[in-house]
Amino acid sequence: MLAALGDTLTLVTGVLKVDHLCVVPLTYAEREAAGQKALKEARTYGEARAAGWWQVDDVDRFPHLLDYYIELYEAANPDADLDEMSEGEIAALVLPDDDEPFSLNGHPAFDMSVSENAEPNEPDPDVDTDHWMPREIAERFGEVEGGWEAMPTHEWEKAEFVYPAQRRDEIEAALQALGFTVRRDDDLLWAYLGC
Repeated sequence: MLAALGDTLTLVTGVLKVDHLCVVPLTYAEREAAGQKALKEARTYGEARAAGWWQVDDVDRFPHLLDYYIELYEAANPDADLDEMSEGEIAALVLPDDDEPFSLNGHPAFDMSVSENAEPNEPDPDVDTDHWMPREIAERFGEVEGGWEAMPTHEWEKAEFVYPAQRRDEIEAALQALGFTVRRDDDLLWAYLGC
């Protein structure tokens, strides 16, 4: 775990979910916050792509996107005939150019209100915390969550443990005893979530 952090031994902590402590490396929180900000501010597909949001083009992983782009293309080109083209040729034709307008709202890659196949662009603080938490801290303070609250943000991944916010001072002291610098920064963590 420490090798994955490199030279960064500063962890940011905050309470983002009711009663759950979020702990992530400072550099990770800063990078995710910058990515969230860039995606929210993207006004063209080029800006969304430059911000690292590959979902806008991934018609292989998200086949519903190709249908979305075909609908947009056909609306703008009512005389277009795509029937004799292969899927790859269609994708090359209908994927938006970098200078075409982009909006996060209503985009089926991100907006779950328009597509059940969308992936929300926010991270899961419980999963991220569990990923970075040293094993000895996890075994000492981690709790297994059950019931409806145990549903992960992303269906393919669930946190093994959650960390009770009521034990924040103890968890932070234990992390400091392992050599970590701990910084409380709810604003940065909310930005990491995209709020």
